[in-house]
Amino acid sequence: MTSIDWSRLRKLLSPRSVGAAVWHFLAIVVEFPRDLPRLGVVSSYRLLRADLEHWLRRIFQRHCLDNAPMKLVSLPIPGYSHRVYFRRNTSDLHIVRQVFRLRDYDCLNTEQEIRFFVDGGANIGATSFFLLSKYPHARAIVVEPDETNLEVCRRNLGPFNDRIQIMPLALWSMTAPLKFSRKGKGTGQESAISVVSCSIEEAEIEGISLDDLFNRIDSPIVDLVKLDVEGAEEKIFGEGTLCWLERTRNLLIELHGTACEEVVLSKLKAFEYEISHSGDLSVFQNIRKKVSSGSK
Repeated sequence: MTSIDWSRLRKLLSPRSVGAAVWHFLAIVVEFPRDLPRLGVVSSYRLLRADLEHWLRRIFQRHCLDNAPMKLVSLPIPGYSHRVYFRRNTSDLHIVRQVFRLRDYDCLNTEQEIRFFVDGGANIGATSFFLLSKYPHARAIVVEPDETNLEVCRRNLGPFNDRIQIMPLALWSMTAPLKFSRKGKGTGQESAISVVSCSIEEAEIEGISLDDLFNRIDSPIVDLVKLDVEGAEEKIFGEGTLCWLERTRNLLIELHGTACEEVVLSKLKAFEYEISHSGDLSVFQNIRKKVSSGSK
């Protein structure tokens, strides 16, 4: 006869657990009407279904999320010629909504034409998908260190293969060996994989500076650099050289904490720009080197 773990069942049925479960359920349900206007009925339903599946897994298999299946789900989004893919039971759902529903990356002046951009910390490639669709003449370098994210990224950006170069590297202050610092698969942290410096023997991925990356770019001007590098911006701006900024017109960066923000803003004092915000992004437009009074 199968024994029942009554202690776990009592914990599951406690008022606190039931209240949290109901609150999360309601939070999921209200997303559906918000998704509908921009994502359409089919994609909104598929996101709702994925949300509910993850909700159930968190209730009944809280300690087994790392074994949850990573099946790809396709989304036909109105206005786009190609489908977007995401993984169930991951933070991919948040990224899809951030890029295609909230349109956080649709924040540049409408008159600007993007012909070359760098997607640093591409994750599943949703941002590049959005920008390559919006700017049909744009080319891009797409940088993502995590191989599991890269699998989805390559799938999403397959239709744009002739306009992109995908690099399995991590942006850092210099070319150096790095290793991953993961918060856990299946816990909603697939978009929060960071890297730390290490010895050559421990290396899991190669780091590259933006200056070294820009040396591989044949365009004299990069219209846009997007950085979502989970705190590595503190290293990139704090310890790296910033010659690449002199070739950059616009910068979209997700700043992770006060220390990162202080370092970035401090180094940008040498430049003029217009700043705004879009969702979690800090948007620096029309970046240009300040002209010193002695050189006027």
